Amino acid sequence: MRDVFGKVVSLVGGAALVAVFGTLGVDAWRDYRAFDDTPTRSTLSAAIEASTQGRRWVSVEGAPWRCDEVVRNVEGGAAFLPASAEDGATVVARFDQPIACDAVVARPLRGIIEPMSAQRAADLRAGGLTLATGARLRMLDVCASCGRDNARLGVIMCAGFVLLGLVLYPLRRRYQALQGRAAASLHAAIHAPPERAAEADRTVRLRGGLVLLAGVVAIAVGEGWAIDGVVPVRWFGAFALALGGWMAAAPGSYRRLAARSKRR
Repeated sequence: MRDVFGKVVSLVGGAALVAVFGTLGVDAWRDYRAFDDTPTRSTLSAAIEASTQGRRWVSVEGAPWRCDEVVRNVEGGAAFLPASAEDGATVVARFDQPIACDAVVARPLRGIIEPMSAQRAADLRAGGLTLATGARLRMLDVCASCGRDNARLGVIMCAGFVLLGLVLYPLRRRYQALQGRAAASLHAAIHAPPERAAEADRTVRLRGGLVLLAGVVAIAVGEGWAIDGVVPVRWFGAFALALGGWMAAAPGSYRRLAARSKRR
């Protein structure tokens, strides 16, 4: 039953990774294809027109941003700053951090502009921002690190997660096979006949070295963590150090005690 559950989890988890990161990867690829190597320098009207076909990476210059209408802390953003073109179309710049408006509008705003969804427009109106009904609405997500390079990185990362999703089930099968062989080799070493004691001791020492390594890592990075929310990871690390040290230093006594305990 446990094995069946593990198979289902690996299959469903792999399919979810492929579906989610495949979709995100396609979006990132579209951005990579649409963006230039540097943000397109645009007036407010030109940026609005460019975004009619979808997301664009722009640097908006000379826009009439209205600092007296800044709305803060709506839908997770720190600040929303509107500006309107001559034809009534409105762009709302979204900032992820608090801003000093006069200082911000003194230079071009760089970010990703795209058509504003009806739900986002409703949220902004509910938050106190005045948006004319029927006007073309755009959202400009202001960011310093976004752009073509960021889209390329998104494509690479999403491709990696899609690949992980495709191989998750085979990896699980491979891990189970390795785990089974490791358990079988340790079992054989514990119950080895006297004439194979030297080989058995080497196997136990190797396993002890791995346990020691796990203990060192647990102590080094385990501060503040607990296994199942109960056992502190550093306690586990101390136990692993003691067990691994015993297996590496005295493999014969470990094999004898393990063999007696398994016969009970």
